[in-house]
Amino acid sequence: MTTAVFMLSAPSGAASGLARTLGAGLRLVAALGLAGAITFSLFMVMQALIASDSAPAAEVDEAPTITISFEVPERDAVRDQRRPTLDPVVAPPPRPVITTEREARPVETGYTVQPPVIDDQVVMDGTADFVLAPPPLATRVEPIYPSREASRGVQGDCTVRYDILASGRTANLSVVSCDSSGFERASLEAVSGWRHSAARGQDPNAVVRRGVTTTLAFRLED
Repeated sequence: MTTAVFMLSAPSGAASGLARTLGAGLRLVAALGLAGAITFSLFMVMQALIASDSAPAAEVDEAPTITISFEVPERDAVRDQRRPTLDPVVAPPPRPVITTEREARPVETGYTVQPPVIDDQVVMDGTADFVLAPPPLATRVEPIYPSREASRGVQGDCTVRYDILASGRTANLSVVSCDSSGFERASLEAVSGWRHSAARGQDPNAVVRRGVTTTLAFRLED
């Protein structure tokens, strides 16, 4: 008796297709795993960056702001109402009046100079109808006989007008008449050094007598 055995075998084309399918699945799984690992790594890196960015930054000093304005605000002027305290003014003491006789300068012998004579009556400014005598003469300077007139034998008189100050000094001297220019200079120089009695309680530079006249006589000895 003959037995026939039949064996079944899968076709070769089906086996290769299955292998390809399995390989594709494995590759997909590996790709998904790698993608997940990469995604996780990127996530962790982003978390680290976010954490570093969220840290408070160091405080930085701000530069001062400068504002320039060309408008001047209106303000009420404030004045100091307090008055300064001044020391009292003390008047200086009156100038002392020294009545000393001035020695006459030496002159050439052979002639004499008569003492000057002051008019007894002098009109004050011409505004009054009365006349007053000048204050007494306290210091009198004798004139010097000019050498030119003396050498020529010239004699004469010289009349001088002047004002008297409260201090006793003479001021505003002028020559009324004179016989020689040398007598003029000698007379004016002498009268400018005269001192009358001072007027108390008045400004030393105030005029107390005006237009006082005096005549000086220049005479040579015989």
